[in-house]
Amino acid sequence: MAGEVFSKLITSVNPKIMNSGSRGGCKIDRIILHHNATTNKDVAMNTWVQGGAAGTSAHYEITPTEIIGCVGEQYAAWHAGGTGPADPPRIANPNYRSIGLENLNSTGAPNWSIDPRTITNCAKLVADICKRYNIPCDRQHVLGHNEVTSTACPGGMNVDEVVRLAKQFLNGSAPTPSKPTPAPTPQAKKNGIAIDNVSKDQATKIVQRVQTNYAWTLLRDKVKAVKQKDGRYTLSIRTGRGKRQEQTRARLSQELKSYYPGYMQQNVAVVNGDKDSATLEARNMPASAFNGKSPFDVHMRKMLKDILLDGQTYAKANAYGTYDVRIKGEGFNDHDAPIVLKQIKDLGKAKDLKIDPTHIKGFKY
Repeated sequence: MAGEVFSKLITSVNPKIMNSGSRGGCKIDRIILHHNATTNKDVAMNTWVQGGAAGTSAHYEITPTEIIGCVGEQYAAWHAGGTGPADPPRIANPNYRSIGLENLNSTGAPNWSIDPRTITNCAKLVADICKRYNIPCDRQHVLGHNEVTSTACPGGMNVDEVVRLAKQFLNGSAPTPSKPTPAPTPQAKKNGIAIDNVSKDQATKIVQRVQTNYAWTLLRDKVKAVKQKDGRYTLSIRTGRGKRQEQTRARLSQELKSYYPGYMQQNVAVVNGDKDSATLEARNMPASAFNGKSPFDVHMRKMLKDILLDGQTYAKANAYGTYDVRIKGEGFNDHDAPIVLKQIKDLGKAKDLKIDPTHIKGFKY
């Protein structure tokens, strides 16, 4: 819009017309911090364009090297309202009274980290806004999005650190980095793959193909054959309790009837059936079931992938009107992870998918 008001700190203005509205006479007295939930600034800003499905926007986009004006400060951006009647905002008229600052992520899920340089740029802008609007630079007036409405935003951003640095800028002193917190005790972590900001059709197709192509590793510890002392085998399937266990048992029973009609299904038992670690065991199976070219445990991984990977390898709508995919299950080992990441990027290039490889990244969980 013509005549938009921006901080003198901006490095550029996004020329696209963003979602915005009147402030309704409200005085600006809050600054609300957000994270992009993407490592691609253009993906974030494109969701704020007027008429977009997400129906969101922000006044500024901040990166390690840029402060980009998006919606003039004299207008209300659509960045901090509640998501519906069940999620009322914790302060009155949040969009009308605040300036919204979006910050680019340096890593994807689950940490959603933010580059220290972006934090510094954000603090500079917070200090500038506080000075121009006479807003106290404190944690009552500089808020994270999750302090206004129910959300995981601002991700990995430390709002206290932003306010601390902003106060130093206001006092005219050079900001000093905070003392690093002691590193947590290292824990074994699994390798997953994140695919962010794709269409519903792309998300559905890529989940199906990943589950088909990589069931062997995503389920390797959930479905396995264990040799018994008598030379026979137990097929062990870690199902957890409840509906997943019931569905797994029904499918296992059907497959046993089809492939081993003489197998006595009384040998199927549940271990720790009332716990999340519940395991379904098909005991006393013949060694031939697992020693041939098509082992039964491999067959069952493929047959059970939709049940056992439900809620672990999945697609979920995000706040931008697109979908995020998470590929988890048992995870990929450190050797396989970069190989599979490249394979999935290649898989996403299929004519009916055309997923930008930059939207596909590895993560730890």
